Amino acid sequence: MRLQVCLAAMMLFSTSITAAAAERQSFAHMSEDMSIEANKRFFTLELDPGLFSTLSPDLHDLRLFSGEQEIGYARLPEEPAVDAPVRQEAAVETINTGTFPDGSYGFTVKLDTLQEKPTALRIQLSGEPYVVKGELFGSSDNSTWQKLRPITLFGIEGRTNELDLAGIEYPYLRVLLTKSNDGEHPVAGVYAIIANEAKGTVNGNEWTPSFSVTHEQPRETMVLADLIHPHAVSSVFSIRTKEFGFHRQVVLEGSHTRTENWEPIQSSYVYRGLDATDEWLSVSYPPVSYRFLRLRIADEDNAPIPIDSVTVRTYPVRLLVKAPANVKAPFPLKAYWGNPELSAPSYDVGEFLSQATGSTPDAVMRYGQQNPGYQGPPPEEQPFTERFPFLLPGILIAAVIAVGYMLVRTMKQVNGPR
Repeated sequence: MRLQVCLAAMMLFSTSITAAAAERQSFAHMSEDMSIEANKRFFTLELDPGLFSTLSPDLHDLRLFSGEQEIGYARLPEEPAVDAPVRQEAAVETINTGTFPDGSYGFTVKLDTLQEKPTALRIQLSGEPYVVKGELFGSSDNSTWQKLRPITLFGIEGRTNELDLAGIEYPYLRVLLTKSNDGEHPVAGVYAIIANEAKGTVNGNEWTPSFSVTHEQPRETMVLADLIHPHAVSSVFSIRTKEFGFHRQVVLEGSHTRTENWEPIQSSYVYRGLDATDEWLSVSYPPVSYRFLRLRIADEDNAPIPIDSVTVRTYPVRLLVKAPANVKAPFPLKAYWGNPELSAPSYDVGEFLSQATGSTPDAVMRYGQQNPGYQGPPPEEQPFTERFPFLLPGILIAAVIAVGYMLVRTMKQVNGPR
């Protein structure tokens, strides 16, 4: 009985030690040695881009240790909810919808019933895809109208642009649209966007990567940006140009290799009217991890747009890490990764993501070196013929001789003595 209890205890102890804790030599890479000064239950750790570029993007085999103790972590979202502005959409009433004597068509938007002033309007028309030019008017009494500015509305794959209402205080807005080549696009819905002020700074960074521009046939411009690090996380691709009076349909693609395996990310439009307020030169998309981004601009019969620069919104990779139990700062920290056989860990830290309230990390972890004690999986035993390749020709020659001998004997028996 005592022996069984001891065996059960040993089995429980062995299962409580992960493969990472038991065999660090199974990891090909490790970080630099760090000393963490954060004296709190959870701290924020940023992974240097050079380190993250050698990791699997899903971090499935990353393990963190403080001395001999494995500690849990959870990846923070690119834009933490505590930092991002709270956006709400509310459907608003439209009146006086129809076609007007001058050939334009449109509708009036009532904003006087909203409890909060909207920061923007999202207008959905029918008949995607579309790009429609028009003008925006404002009124205090739905009778006398003041022209505000030219506008452009587009819709593609359920996504639309937004009209910024900064500085516009009118309770009534009239949208007059010009018929395009494919006719009218009646209004399908108008939504007021109310964005409360952000509680902090957003996690991402705007930067200008190196880029190249090529022109392909049929008439298409390719803008290729290199984000330097594999698996770089981005969510906004913007172009800069001095050109006015254009609109183009675009497709943004991503790749890890630059020359092949391009995967579609988002379809959209970019445009600029004759007014500086009437422009949309960015493609926004859910965060993705590609080193190379390529914007395909459909020029059709138009001259290419001169591209002066490109900006991309990128994000650092940050972890919420649970401090080691019963240990006070400073404490050591080291990471190991590079074992494809491991599955993703299951820590309880993800339930405490709200603990990360700041946009500044407590520490940044950088790549150290390849693990000098790394012992990869044992090589598979080679087939017999590959271990002894010189035997194969001899076996074939012997087989040919044997077959020939048998044929000769068979022929003699068939012919017999005459």
